[in-house]
Amino acid sequence: MKKQVLKFIVLGVVSLFMTIGIAAAADPVRIGVIYPLTGPAAAAGSYQKAGVEIARDKFNAEGGIIGRQVQLLVEDGANDPAQSVSAAEKLVT
Repeated sequence: MKKQVLKFIVLGVVSLFMTIGIAAAADPVRIGVIYPLTGPAAAAGSYQKAGVEIARDKFNAEGGIIGRQVQLLVEDGANDPAQSVSAAEKLVT
């Protein structure tokens, strides 16, 4: 009798952890980047943005990171320190 109860409890705990793992795997991995998309260095920023988008697409095509898709959050720093700080604060919050 005790063995059956123990098996039932273990099965329940394993099922719970598997359900939690599946739910967590559904959330994307978010990566925030700040590039100068406007201003004097906009050309370089657009190339950098294109590069991370290619990498994101490659990761997602290969199944993502630990089974989770990659989502990019791109902000414009405009080659300006004040705007870059504002963009970083936006990404953090």
